Amino acid sequence: MSSDLLYWVWLSQRLGPGSRRLPGLMARFGTAYDVYRATDEELTGFDADGNERLHPLTDKNLDEACRTVEFCSARRIDILTYADPRYPSRLRSLQDPPAVLYCRGRLPDLENRLCIAVVGTRKMTEYGRDAAYKIAYELSEAGALTVSGMALGVDALAACGALSAGAPTVAVLGCGVDRVYPAKHRALMDAIIEKGCVISEFMPGTEPRGYHFPMRNRIISGLCQGTLVVEADESSGALITARDAILQGRQIFALPGNVTAPGSKGTNTLIIEGAQPVTCANGILECYRELYGATLSELDGRRSKSDFSPRNAKKYKLYYAVEEVERTPTPAEVKPTPPSKTEKPKKAEKAVAEPKKVAPVPVAEAALKDDPRLEKLDESGKRIYAALKTDADTRLEALMSLGIPVPQVMATLTVLEIMGLAEQRPGSAYRKK
Repeated sequence: MSSDLLYWVWLSQRLGPGSRRLPGLMARFGTAYDVYRATDEELTGFDADGNERLHPLTDKNLDEACRTVEFCSARRIDILTYADPRYPSRLRSLQDPPAVLYCRGRLPDLENRLCIAVVGTRKMTEYGRDAAYKIAYELSEAGALTVSGMALGVDALAACGALSAGAPTVAVLGCGVDRVYPAKHRALMDAIIEKGCVISEFMPGTEPRGYHFPMRNRIISGLCQGTLVVEADESSGALITARDAILQGRQIFALPGNVTAPGSKGTNTLIIEGAQPVTCANGILECYRELYGATLSELDGRRSKSDFSPRNAKKYKLYYAVEEVERTPTPAEVKPTPPSKTEKPKKAEKAVAEPKKVAPVPVAEAALKDDPRLEKLDESGKRIYAALKTDADTRLEALMSLGIPVPQVMATLTVLEIMGLAEQRPGSAYRKK
């Protein structure tokens, strides 16, 4: 067992996923071993959250790290540390780089080739399915590497397209690499590992949790020069990936969609806000030929087999991609919803003119009832939203007192920002919009 590896695993477990402390610690101490050896006094003042000392780092017990290293060794799970030459250099430039990455399979060469993240909604339409498969196939056929989250829907079809082109692909997980999530993607995950790899900053054994995935998304975009969003509604997690990519200085591409289709509202909004619209792989490839021309080949549309193939989807047991997708209706097929026969306008007007006397409802509770967007949040998310104020800033310290895990609080705040329900304020504070 490498002692250096042991201390890196210890450090990653003490910092936890999504921590912003690693760059500062490396600038001060240089190695994970030096952080381990640091005294309480030496650690004072290096907490990004403003506390007096990095309390988790004062715990020098290595038992959990030893078990993790031994577990990975026995199951052929590779551990890439921040100091490892194989560690993706683009992740080192992030504000919150993972201290270690757990990897199953073989990590392709990320340094000298074009890498494009392909993400989108889980509830894809036939249009989104066909586009995700075709664009990922053609990107891979041209020599680019596709990266996704192996989620249901668009992510899975992008991986399927890359594999069908005979190319490796990378999937970033929101759980341990020894877990299959979603369960119906076992065959797909096995194929990804065979040709490429699955990676995660979450230690083996970690079960998927809702707040893991927004943290996972920054790695998807961070590995790549550009991010393509295929289909996404207004609250899709794919928009979190797009936002991460923007903050990381990466390029955003979006597939235009039917303006009447819910799954295209997010992508169309991205285009309005400056994302580059694309309808085929060449729209992406041409942006990078000057930099990566030596590794990118020209596409030959006459010979390409990039159209979606039910046979290939079934090969990876993605039966839902054939049987459950919805066809996107054309504008001519969209009919206005007729007024309900049970509507009684006069009574409604009377109710407005003479409101019922009811006990006052707190603003937060009323908002939870009146805003349908909040139905998509879990109970913890609703508690966090209710704790935010509309007329004053709410500092992170106040939200931490709710007793919800810090990563979950941060992930929920990101989701609330994407949904337009909250905004970040100076000094690590938030406000309800």
